[in-house]
Amino acid sequence: MRKKIKNYIVFIIIISLSIFLIDITIANFKPIYTLNYFGISALPHGTCNSCHMTHNSSGGTITGVNGNANLCISCHNSSGVASAKPFSNAMKAIPGISGNSHSWEKPSINSAFETNLTTDSEMILRLVNDTIICSTCHNQHSQTYSPFLRTDNSADALCKNCHTARDIMRYTDDINNRGSHPVGISYSSSDSRFFAAPQNSLILFNSKVECSSCHSVHYATTNDGYLLRQTNDNDLCKSCHTYGDHQGMSCSNCHQAHNPDKTNIYMVRSNISTPNSGIKPVVLSSTSGANSYADGDATFNGVCEVCHTATNYHKNDGTGGSHNNGSDCISCHPHENAFVPIDCIGCHNVSQDNGDGIPIGGRRAIVVEFPASNTHAHYGAALDGNDCKICHDMTSHKDGYVDLIDADNSSIYTFLKVDSIHTDPDVSTFCQSCHDTDGATRIATPLDPFGNGNMAPDAKTKFLGTLQWNEKYGDFCWGEEGTLRAVNSHHDISDSDQSFSGAKLECLNCHGAHTSSQTSIIIDPFNPTNNWTFTTNDFCISCHNGGTGPNSPGFPLSVTGPSIPLRGLESCNYGISPWWVDYRWTNSAHGSNSKRAWTGYSGAPQYNLQCLDCHDQHGSYTTSNTLGNPYMIRDFVNGTSYVDDGERYTGPFLGPPWATFGSSRSVVISISGTTVDWAGTQGLCNVCHSNWYNASPMSHDCVGCQFCHGHGQAYAEYDWVSWSNDLPCPAKKKLFINDNKNNTMPLHLNQ
Repeated sequence: MRKKIKNYIVFIIIISLSIFLIDITIANFKPIYTLNYFGISALPHGTCNSCHMTHNSSGGTITGVNGNANLCISCHNSSGVASAKPFSNAMKAIPGISGNSHSWEKPSINSAFETNLTTDSEMILRLVNDTIICSTCHNQHSQTYSPFLRTDNSADALCKNCHTARDIMRYTDDINNRGSHPVGISYSSSDSRFFAAPQNSLILFNSKVECSSCHSVHYATTNDGYLLRQTNDNDLCKSCHTYGDHQGMSCSNCHQAHNPDKTNIYMVRSNISTPNSGIKPVVLSSTSGANSYADGDATFNGVCEVCHTATNYHKNDGTGGSHNNGSDCISCHPHENAFVPIDCIGCHNVSQDNGDGIPIGGRRAIVVEFPASNTHAHYGAALDGNDCKICHDMTSHKDGYVDLIDADNSSIYTFLKVDSIHTDPDVSTFCQSCHDTDGATRIATPLDPFGNGNMAPDAKTKFLGTLQWNEKYGDFCWGEEGTLRAVNSHHDISDSDQSFSGAKLECLNCHGAHTSSQTSIIIDPFNPTNNWTFTTNDFCISCHNGGTGPNSPGFPLSVTGPSIPLRGLESCNYGISPWWVDYRWTNSAHGSNSKRAWTGYSGAPQYNLQCLDCHDQHGSYTTSNTLGNPYMIRDFVNGTSYVDDGERYTGPFLGPPWATFGSSRSVVISISGTTVDWAGTQGLCNVCHSNWYNASPMSHDCVGCQFCHGHGQAYAEYDWVSWSNDLPCPAKKKLFINDNKNNTMPLHLNQ
């Protein structure tokens, strides 16, 4: 009886232990076995007992070999059943030393290589004391995710799960993306900075750069522990990047693909081994301003200055000259050009827009506006980037503004966009800083700033005359008639003149800084990027042809007329209030076709009177005539091309010869009390009309010549084509055509 009870107790103990062991096994490895519980015979690693043994097992998980890696290597060796994929402990990567396979039996957290504890629920169960083992990443019981991976590895998800700090994109995507080569980004196959496809052994995944583009998890080509697909040198970078070397320095001298110190952007090293100054610390946290490429501070730790000892600017000891401190250096010294500086033409031959909305739409292509070899101040010389810097300041280049540098004192004029350049009086002040008597004094050759033998004409002096819109001269004979006329000695381009008159006109309303040339000095005021292709007279009429005042729709872009009330200049006796000038008679002596079609002048030269024959577009001033002449009449007039066809004082016409030509001399139209000296010894009219009928006192006193004779009309004048007056006092007509480009153009009767 006692023996039966004893046997029974032993049996119960054996059964209990068996159940206990089974429970422990299931409890500890439930995630493994439940996956294939009903498909054991289909397991990819053969039968269960290929790895497991029910009794006397060496491993902790009833395996035939103690240790996860040892178990795997027991087959994955050169003579084992998995000899096609052999592993050995010597293959474990020790970065920078040896190994060509991802390490196992290493801590999962390593700050030096920026690894962290995995967040994957399946992988974290396979960390033994937070140590990576083969089965942390591999599932020996399932091929759902090839090759035997524990979870989906699309886009290198397993790598990024443990190397989270290196799962970043570009700095330009997020300013916090620093310290590691970007992954998960599309490869720019059409960008000239890259090859159309990665070269050598580098690969893409779904056209993207991922961890595995450069790295192999196992069996890496290299054996330095970095698991790279090709040797860890500059050729690795150049398998994708087309950049060249810079003065013997290549990619890895300045860049570090993975850097735990995430201070610098663009993977720039925290310390650079310079060619001749030892190891220098580098700070690059911004592309411009403080801590940029070369910000001009006293630390000289910019990546563009730590190596420089023989350059003109930004030397690492501070002895180099200042040059665009804090600017984005690579905008002019592009990386893809091996930092060799490109000139302005290299960028501005196409439109530029960095997307910051300053100005909206970016900058237009500028180079195409320059006429080849015949450009503003470059007559006969090819345009280059140094020419641009005569006028443009580059200190804050690419900040969205146009900065012009004064030709004398180097002060800066800042403009946001083209419209502000055309309308801001500062631009005319800038132009005059070079177009004056002493030229560009900040340049070594001030009178030849572009070094091509061309002197900038002095226009500034012409604007020194002081006559303004409200100048009045006495009218002893005719009371108010004839007063309050536009007697400016120059166009209103200064702040003070514009404030006084309300008018708005700048140098760039007539001249193109880029488009003008020796043969085409004026622009189309309705389309400022094009040159004017009509006559000079037509150009003047673009403003002086119509409207009712400062808000006239007839004015070109950004031009405004004066707001001061003025007498008209078109109708008989100046009796109508609008102030503009218009040409109404095709064959009038002072009209748009000054040569009358009368056979009596058949021997005279066929020369039409031009606005600029009597008027100076810039103004009137001499040291002996500091007021300047009214109406911007020239200081010197050449009338030798014209026939004096007025009535002779000595009697009727005599001839042949019929022609009596004008003279050539200086002109001073003095205004004193009731005298306006139009026809005196220095007056204007008798420069051409040397035998002119002396209509004294009206020719000299009061309003004189202008009372009866004006542009396109004259009291009792005849049109020698129709033998009658066109209209004694012609009504104002605003004549315009459209050039099919939404540009309103003046229509003249002689066209």
